[in-house]
Amino acid sequence: MTKTQAGTWLYKIYKMLSEITMQFQLNRKLVDHGVAMCYNNDPKLGAVMVVDPEKKEFLGTIIHECLHLVDWKMPETKVAKLEKQLMRKLTDRQLTNLLKRIVMYHTKGA
Repeated sequence: MTKTQAGTWLYKIYKMLSEITMQFQLNRKLVDHGVAMCYNNDPKLGAVMVVDPEKKEFLGTIIHECLHLVDWKMPETKVAKLEKQLMRKLTDRQLTNLLKRIVMYHTKGA
């Protein structure tokens, strides 16, 4: 994956975040690293993302769940591969900006 391709995927995530109503939550009691759920298999109808902040791959999990919401029908293997590629290619600044967007616009009380 090139930096341009990583930027394209980041743009798709930003676009998805701007178009949907999503509740972002932290939960230390999750069995998995995280989960994304949407209503009627359509993230535009509303979504919830829950992530365990104590898991090793916290940022990767956020990207992983965002990718599910970008393309709800994408196979898990492709999502996992894209997540790893994006984690290698995105800069610290890009990752920080992604977290800011999620926290600012998709958490209770924000």
